[in-house]
Amino acid sequence: MDFFALQHWNFNGATVYAAAFDKTVEVTNVYPSARNDYISAASDPDLKRSRFAVWRLLERALHEKFGFFVADLDIVFDASGKWYSANGKACFSLSHSGDMIAVAVSDKPVGVDIQLADSFLHKNDAFARRILNETELTGYFAAPVESRALFLAEHWAAKECVFKLNGGGAFIPAKINTDLANVEIRLLEYGNHRYVAAVSTAK
Repeated sequence: MDFFALQHWNFNGATVYAAAFDKTVEVTNVYPSARNDYISAASDPDLKRSRFAVWRLLERALHEKFGFFVADLDIVFDASGKWYSANGKACFSLSHSGDMIAVAVSDKPVGVDIQLADSFLHKNDAFARRILNETELTGYFAAPVESRALFLAEHWAAKECVFKLNGGGAFIPAKINTDLANVEIRLLEYGNHRYVAAVSTAK
């Protein structure tokens, strides 16, 4: 399938792929069958295509980095909502937001998240207090008002990727201290929109 603005970079042994995708793409079957069920369960056509496209990007990423096919990994879906390789041949993480998707692949645990930064433009201070710890809140209120949406997007993406890396439990952003993790954040642009991509790897 077609990917647009495709780019990839390395971080601490992980390779991250980010791209926009053909929004008219036909959704076809992928491996394993559980992923087909997950894709089909989306009632929104755009979400269905996003779930399909990010899996196709995963196939590409695995083949380019490791020479593997998805079928080589014995992929399962656990109770926490995480896809992983049961045989441990490779680790991966998936994310999608707006018109963009992101995949990270590595030989050790990895988490990736991508966020449409503009979707945080209408978030208020009460939202900031719910997701940021005290140190982060100090930085948030010290930032110029026009920069606060990007600040929130960056911290949300960082917390999401750390949560995906560690797995398990409930996602409580304010309790996730990204200063204690290996995290890289990148600002991406597609069309007229800004996106934040964040990746975290085990130390």
